[in-house]
Amino acid sequence: MSGDQKHPIKVAANRSGLTSHVIRIWEKRYLAVTPERTETNRRLYTDEDIERLQLLHRLIKIGRSIGQIAQLSTDELRALCREDETASVVLPSPGRSALSGDFEPDDVLDACFQAIDEMDPARLQGALSRASVSLSRPLLLETVVTPLLERIGEYWSDGSLRVSHEHMATAIMRTFLGNMLSDTQMAVVAGQRIAISTLTGQLHELGALMAAVAAGIEGWCVFYLGPNLPTEEIAALVQRYEVSAVALSMVFIDDEGRVARELRKLREFLPGIPLIVGGRAVSSHRQLLQEHGTLVVDDLQHFRRRLAMLPEGRSAKA
Repeated sequence: MSGDQKHPIKVAANRSGLTSHVIRIWEKRYLAVTPERTETNRRLYTDEDIERLQLLHRLIKIGRSIGQIAQLSTDELRALCREDETASVVLPSPGRSALSGDFEPDDVLDACFQAIDEMDPARLQGALSRASVSLSRPLLLETVVTPLLERIGEYWSDGSLRVSHEHMATAIMRTFLGNMLSDTQMAVVAGQRIAISTLTGQLHELGALMAAVAAGIEGWCVFYLGPNLPTEEIAALVQRYEVSAVALSMVFIDDEGRVARELRKLREFLPGIPLIVGGRAVSSHRQLLQEHGTLVVDDLQHFRRRLAMLPEGRSAKA
Protein backbone atom coordinates (compact mmCIF):
# COMPACT_ATOMS: atom_id res chain seq x y z
CA MET A 1 0.00 0.00 0.00
CA SER A 2 1.33 3.39 -0.91
CA GLY A 3 2.06 5.68 2.01
CA ASP A 4 2.87 8.74 -0.11
CA GLN A 5 -0.51 10.44 0.09
CA LYS A 6 -1.16 12.27 3.37
CA HIS A 7 -4.54 13.15 4.87
CA PRO A 8 -5.68 15.50 7.67
CA ILE A 9 -7.29 14.07 10.80
CA LYS A 10 -10.85 14.84 9.60
CA VAL A 11 -10.32 12.61 6.57
CA ALA A 12 -8.83 9.90 8.80
CA ALA A 13 -11.85 10.18 11.09
CA ASN A 14 -14.38 10.02 8.25
CA ARG A 15 -12.71 7.04 6.58
CA SER A 16 -12.13 5.06 9.79
CA GLY A 17 -15.51 5.77 11.41
CA LEU A 18 -13.78 7.03 14.56
CA THR A 19 -14.00 10.48 16.07
CA SER A 20 -10.99 12.79 15.97
CA HIS A 21 -10.84 12.63 19.76
CA VAL A 22 -10.60 8.84 19.78
CA ILE A 23 -7.85 8.91 17.16
CA ARG A 24 -5.83 11.38 19.23
CA ILE A 25 -6.26 9.29 22.37
CA TRP A 26 -5.25 6.06 20.60
CA GLU A 27 -2.21 7.82 19.20
CA LYS A 28 -1.14 9.36 22.50
CA ARG A 29 -1.97 6.55 24.89
CA TYR A 30 -1.44 3.41 22.80
CA LEU A 31 0.81 4.57 19.90
CA ALA A 32 -1.70 2.91 17.56
CA VAL A 33 -0.56 5.19 14.71
CA THR A 34 2.24 7.73 14.39
CA PRO A 35 1.15 10.47 11.99
CA GLU A 36 3.54 12.95 10.49
CA ARG A 37 3.31 16.60 11.50
CA THR A 38 3.25 19.71 9.38
CA GLU A 39 5.28 22.79 10.24
CA THR A 40 2.21 24.08 12.10
CA ASN A 41 1.98 20.79 14.07
CA ARG A 42 -1.10 19.44 12.27
CA ARG A 43 -1.37 15.68 11.96
CA LEU A 44 -1.11 13.97 8.56
CA TYR A 45 -2.12 10.33 8.10
CA THR A 46 -1.02 7.91 5.38
CA ASP A 47 -3.36 5.43 3.72
CA GLU A 48 -1.79 2.70 5.86
CA ASP A 49 -2.45 4.73 9.02
CA ILE A 50 -6.09 4.99 8.03
CA GLU A 51 -6.31 1.28 7.26
CA ARG A 52 -4.89 0.54 10.72
CA LEU A 53 -7.54 2.74 12.27
CA GLN A 54 -10.26 1.01 10.26
CA LEU A 55 -9.00 -2.41 11.36
CA LEU A 56 -8.73 -1.35 14.99
CA HIS A 57 -12.26 0.05 14.89
CA ARG A 58 -13.63 -3.21 13.48
CA LEU A 59 -11.85 -5.24 16.16
CA ILE A 60 -13.05 -2.97 18.97
CA LYS A 61 -16.65 -3.36 17.79
CA ILE A 62 -16.23 -7.14 17.85
CA GLY A 63 -15.06 -6.95 21.47
CA ARG A 64 -11.26 -6.61 21.45
CA SER A 65 -9.48 -4.24 23.84
CA ILE A 66 -7.51 -1.42 22.22
CA GLY A 67 -4.72 -1.89 24.75
CA GLN A 68 -4.23 -5.49 23.62
CA ILE A 69 -4.19 -4.90 19.86
CA ALA A 70 -2.79 -1.40 19.29
CA GLN A 71 0.79 -2.62 18.91
CA LEU A 72 0.02 -5.40 16.39
CA SER A 73 1.32 -4.94 12.85
CA THR A 74 -1.12 -4.09 10.11
CA ASP A 75 -0.80 -7.62 8.70
CA GLU A 76 -1.56 -9.07 12.14
CA LEU A 77 -4.60 -6.81 12.46
CA ARG A 78 -5.90 -7.96 9.05
CA ALA A 79 -5.48 -11.60 10.05
CA LEU A 80 -7.17 -11.06 13.40
CA CYS A 81 -10.10 -9.32 11.69
CA ARG A 82 -10.56 -12.24 9.32
CA GLU A 83 -10.40 -14.70 12.20
CA ASP A 84 -12.79 -12.81 14.48
CA GLU A 85 -15.32 -11.92 11.80
CA THR A 86 -15.39 -15.50 10.51
CA ALA A 87 -15.84 -16.93 14.01
CA SER A 88 -18.35 -14.33 15.20
CA VAL A 89 -21.87 -15.54 15.97
CA VAL A 90 -24.65 -13.02 16.31
CA LEU A 91 -25.75 -13.20 19.95
CA PRO A 92 -27.91 -10.83 21.97
CA SER A 93 -25.69 -8.12 23.40
CA PRO A 94 -26.12 -7.01 27.02
CA GLY A 95 -26.28 -3.49 25.62
CA ARG A 96 -29.32 -4.25 23.46
CA SER A 97 -32.99 -4.62 24.19
CA ALA A 98 -36.03 -5.90 22.40
CA LEU A 99 -36.97 -2.31 21.64
CA SER A 100 -33.64 -1.35 20.16
CA GLY A 101 -33.04 -3.69 17.26
CA ASP A 102 -29.44 -3.03 16.24
CA PHE A 103 -28.87 -0.48 18.99
CA GLU A 104 -25.23 -0.36 20.12
CA PRO A 105 -24.00 1.69 23.11
CA ASP A 106 -20.67 2.27 21.33
CA ASP A 107 -22.55 3.93 18.47
CA VAL A 108 -24.28 6.20 20.97
CA LEU A 109 -20.93 7.15 22.52
CA ASP A 110 -19.52 7.97 19.09
CA ALA A 111 -22.60 10.05 18.26
CA CYS A 112 -22.33 11.88 21.58
CA PHE A 113 -18.70 12.74 21.03
CA GLN A 114 -19.32 13.81 17.48
CA ALA A 115 -21.94 16.21 18.85
CA ILE A 116 -19.54 17.46 21.54
CA ASP A 117 -16.75 17.88 18.99
CA GLU A 118 -19.06 19.95 16.78
CA MET A 119 -20.48 21.90 19.74
CA ASP A 120 -24.01 20.71 18.99
CA PRO A 121 -26.01 20.39 22.25
CA ALA A 122 -29.24 19.46 20.46
CA ARG A 123 -27.58 16.44 18.83
CA LEU A 124 -26.05 15.41 22.16
CA GLN A 125 -29.46 15.62 23.84
CA GLY A 126 -31.02 13.65 20.98
CA ALA A 127 -28.46 10.83 21.20
CA LEU A 128 -28.98 10.53 24.95
CA SER A 129 -32.76 10.58 24.58
CA ARG A 130 -32.68 7.79 22.00
CA ALA A 131 -30.47 5.74 24.32
CA SER A 132 -32.91 6.26 27.20
CA VAL A 133 -35.70 4.76 25.08
CA SER A 134 -33.66 1.73 24.01
CA LEU A 135 -31.98 0.81 27.31
CA SER A 136 -33.13 0.10 30.82
CA ARG A 137 -31.99 2.70 33.33
CA PRO A 138 -29.27 0.52 34.88
CA LEU A 139 -27.84 -0.30 31.44
CA LEU A 140 -28.11 3.33 30.39
CA LEU A 141 -26.01 4.36 33.39
CA GLU A 142 -23.46 1.58 32.98
CA THR A 143 -23.00 1.40 29.21
CA VAL A 144 -23.58 4.99 28.10
CA VAL A 145 -23.49 7.60 30.87
CA THR A 146 -20.50 6.26 32.83
CA PRO A 147 -18.16 5.69 29.85
CA LEU A 148 -19.24 9.01 28.31
CA LEU A 149 -18.32 10.94 31.46
CA GLU A 150 -15.06 9.01 31.75
CA ARG A 151 -14.15 9.96 28.18
CA ILE A 152 -15.05 13.58 28.77
CA GLY A 153 -12.81 13.63 31.84
CA GLU A 154 -9.92 11.90 30.07
CA TYR A 155 -10.04 14.10 26.98
CA TRP A 156 -10.33 17.28 29.05
CA SER A 157 -7.38 16.22 31.23
CA ASP A 158 -5.03 15.54 28.32
CA GLY A 159 -6.07 18.63 26.36
CA SER A 160 -7.97 16.85 23.59
CA LEU A 161 -11.19 18.56 24.69
CA ARG A 162 -11.46 22.32 25.03
CA VAL A 163 -12.91 23.80 28.21
CA SER A 164 -15.89 25.22 26.32
CA HIS A 165 -16.76 21.78 24.92
CA GLU A 166 -16.40 20.18 28.35
CA HIS A 167 -18.66 22.81 29.92
CA MET A 168 -21.33 22.32 27.25
CA ALA A 169 -21.25 18.53 27.64
CA THR A 170 -21.33 18.79 31.44
CA ALA A 171 -24.35 21.10 31.36
CA ILE A 172 -26.26 18.71 29.09
CA MET A 173 -25.32 15.70 31.24
CA ARG A 174 -26.36 17.49 34.43
CA THR A 175 -29.82 18.17 32.99
CA PHE A 176 -30.13 14.65 31.59
CA LEU A 177 -29.20 13.02 34.91
CA GLY A 178 -31.45 15.43 36.81
CA ASN A 179 -34.38 14.35 34.66
CA MET A 180 -33.50 10.69 35.22
CA LEU A 181 -33.46 11.30 38.97
CA SER A 182 -36.88 12.99 38.83
CA ASP A 183 -38.28 10.05 36.86
CA THR A 184 -36.95 7.47 39.32
CA GLN A 185 -38.30 9.40 42.32
CA MET A 186 -41.78 9.58 40.82
CA ALA A 187 -41.86 5.78 41.02
CA VAL A 188 -40.74 5.70 44.70
CA VAL A 189 -43.80 5.71 46.92
CA ALA A 190 -42.00 4.66 50.09
CA GLY A 191 -38.43 3.61 50.69
CA GLN A 192 -35.36 4.08 52.81
CA ARG A 193 -33.94 7.58 52.69
CA ILE A 194 -30.44 8.43 51.50
CA ALA A 195 -28.70 11.81 51.33
CA ILE A 196 -26.21 12.28 48.48
CA SER A 197 -23.77 15.18 48.09
CA THR A 198 -20.10 16.17 47.90
CA LEU A 199 -18.06 17.72 50.71
CA THR A 200 -16.83 21.32 50.86
CA GLY A 201 -14.43 22.00 47.99
CA GLN A 202 -15.70 19.07 45.91
CA LEU A 203 -17.26 20.97 43.00
CA HIS A 204 -17.78 18.10 40.53
CA GLU A 205 -21.33 16.85 40.99
CA LEU A 206 -22.01 14.46 38.10
CA GLY A 207 -20.74 11.45 40.05
CA ALA A 208 -23.08 12.34 42.91
CA LEU A 209 -25.98 12.75 40.47
CA MET A 210 -25.25 9.32 38.98
CA ALA A 211 -25.22 7.81 42.46
CA ALA A 212 -28.56 9.51 43.17
CA VAL A 213 -30.09 7.99 40.03
CA ALA A 214 -28.66 4.56 40.90
CA ALA A 215 -30.11 4.77 44.43
CA GLY A 216 -33.48 5.79 43.00
CA ILE A 217 -33.41 2.79 40.68
CA GLU A 218 -32.93 0.60 43.77
CA GLY A 219 -36.05 2.09 45.35
CA TRP A 220 -34.43 4.57 47.76
CA CYS A 221 -35.99 7.94 48.51
CA VAL A 222 -33.15 10.29 47.53
CA PHE A 223 -32.29 13.64 49.06
CA TYR A 224 -29.93 15.00 46.42
CA LEU A 225 -28.13 17.97 47.97
CA GLY A 226 -25.85 19.09 45.15
CA PRO A 227 -22.10 19.68 45.46
CA ASN A 228 -19.82 21.54 47.87
CA LEU A 229 -21.90 21.14 51.04
CA PRO A 230 -20.59 21.72 54.59
CA THR A 231 -20.74 18.68 56.85
CA GLU A 232 -23.01 20.51 59.31
CA GLU A 233 -25.65 20.92 56.61
CA ILE A 234 -25.48 17.26 55.61
CA ALA A 235 -25.76 16.18 59.24
CA ALA A 236 -28.67 18.55 59.95
CA LEU A 237 -30.71 17.15 57.08
CA VAL A 238 -29.97 13.54 58.04
CA GLN A 239 -31.04 14.14 61.62
CA ARG A 240 -34.16 16.14 60.80
CA TYR A 241 -35.54 13.84 58.11
CA GLU A 242 -34.45 10.50 59.59
CA VAL A 243 -32.16 9.57 56.71
CA SER A 244 -30.79 6.02 56.76
CA ALA A 245 -27.52 6.49 54.83
CA VAL A 246 -25.23 9.13 53.34
CA ALA A 247 -23.32 8.82 50.05
CA LEU A 248 -20.52 11.18 48.99
CA SER A 249 -18.81 11.54 45.62
CA MET A 250 -15.13 12.51 45.60
CA VAL A 251 -13.40 13.25 42.33
CA PHE A 252 -10.24 15.03 43.53
CA ILE A 253 -8.71 15.27 47.00
CA ASP A 254 -6.17 18.08 47.10
CA ASP A 255 -6.20 18.48 50.89
CA GLU A 256 -6.27 15.17 52.79
CA GLY A 257 -6.26 16.97 56.12
CA ARG A 258 -9.46 18.86 55.34
CA VAL A 259 -11.19 15.72 54.06
CA ALA A 260 -10.13 13.82 57.18
CA ARG A 261 -11.51 16.58 59.43
CA GLU A 262 -14.84 16.66 57.60
CA LEU A 263 -15.22 12.88 57.72
CA ARG A 264 -14.44 12.91 61.45
CA LYS A 265 -17.12 15.56 61.99
CA LEU A 266 -19.67 13.55 60.01
CA ARG A 267 -18.88 10.51 62.10
CA GLU A 268 -19.36 12.53 65.30
CA PHE A 269 -22.62 14.08 64.06
CA LEU A 270 -24.00 10.83 62.61
CA PRO A 271 -22.91 7.83 64.69
CA GLY A 272 -24.28 4.60 63.29
CA ILE A 273 -25.32 6.10 59.93
CA PRO A 274 -23.62 4.26 56.99
CA LEU A 275 -21.33 6.64 55.09
CA ILE A 276 -20.63 5.48 51.52
CA VAL A 277 -17.89 7.13 49.44
CA GLY A 278 -17.22 6.64 45.72
CA GLY A 279 -15.66 8.50 42.84
CA ARG A 280 -12.37 8.82 41.03
CA ALA A 281 -10.44 9.79 44.18
CA VAL A 282 -11.14 6.59 46.10
CA SER A 283 -8.53 4.52 44.26
CA SER A 284 -5.66 6.72 45.46
CA HIS A 285 -7.08 7.61 48.91
CA ARG A 286 -8.70 4.33 49.95
CA GLN A 287 -6.77 4.01 53.21
CA LEU A 288 -7.66 7.56 54.31
CA LEU A 289 -11.34 6.97 53.61
CA GLN A 290 -11.49 3.58 55.30
CA GLU A 291 -9.67 4.90 58.38
CA HIS A 292 -12.60 7.25 58.92
CA GLY A 293 -15.25 4.56 58.86
CA THR A 294 -16.53 4.95 55.32
CA LEU A 295 -17.76 2.21 53.03
CA VAL A 296 -15.70 2.65 49.85
CA VAL A 297 -17.29 1.66 46.53
CA ASP A 298 -15.45 1.40 43.21
CA ASP A 299 -18.27 1.91 40.71
CA LEU A 300 -22.04 2.14 40.38
CA GLN A 301 -22.57 -1.62 40.41
CA HIS A 302 -20.58 -1.85 43.64
CA PHE A 303 -22.64 1.06 45.04
CA ARG A 304 -25.92 -0.66 44.21
CA ARG A 305 -24.71 -3.90 45.81
CA ARG A 306 -23.65 -1.98 48.91
CA LEU A 307 -27.09 -0.36 49.17
CA ALA A 308 -28.73 -3.78 48.95
CA MET A 309 -26.59 -4.99 51.86
CA LEU A 310 -27.55 -2.16 54.23
CA PRO A 311 -29.97 -3.11 57.02
CA GLU A 312 -33.56 -1.96 56.82
CA GLY A 313 -33.78 1.44 58.45
CA ARG A 314 -35.96 4.49 58.50
CA SER A 315 -38.21 4.84 55.47
CA ALA A 316 -40.12 7.57 53.71
CA LYS A 317 -43.82 7.25 54.33
CA ALA A 318 -46.26 6.83 51.47
